[in-house]
Amino acid sequence: VQNYIVKPICNLKLLNGQIKKSDAGNDITDHYYIFECTLRKNKTKKETIICGVEVAKHFAYLTKQNLPKLFNILKSNNIVSENVKIQKSDNDSFAYNEASLQLYDAIMIIMSIWNIKPQSPIFYVLESVKQNMFEEPKLSNIKSINTMLKNGKTTLRQMLNKLSEKNNIKD
Repeated sequence: VQNYIVKPICNLKLLNGQIKKSDAGNDITDHYYIFECTLRKNKTKKETIICGVEVAKHFAYLTKQNLPKLFNILKSNNIVSENVKIQKSDNDSFAYNEASLQLYDAIMIIMSIWNIKPQSPIFYVLESVKQNMFEEPKLSNIKSINTMLKNGKTTLRQMLNKLSEKNNIKD
């Protein structure tokens, strides 16, 4: 933390049969966090850390940041992201842009299913979408995700259909 700017990126629920290896050494079997770490001396050098809950809590404590909410595409009692009201000031609130919210969900689904490598282009698209959740998504972000799906020779619907064979997926 002294040498890097540590920023939480996401918190993803593991699907049935998935196991992630924590950069702290243990296997993760429930949900995990991804952090982006930028070297303070050379802002262009970035790394990614994958870790479990305890390490993530420690990072949050050391960096005085909140951890991202869990993104879970499995059916449960938790609401992942439904046009959530966000408090802007004491008197007014507003909702996320529906298209941006859908794009965010699509990105998180892809990240949940694919074994995304650190510094993959999807991280940059995710960051851009998160910064503009109250506006229409940039066409370049939509095209980027569509290109990733095309290069993966799949669609989001095909991915979810395959995933639902072994998982109880939300509608």
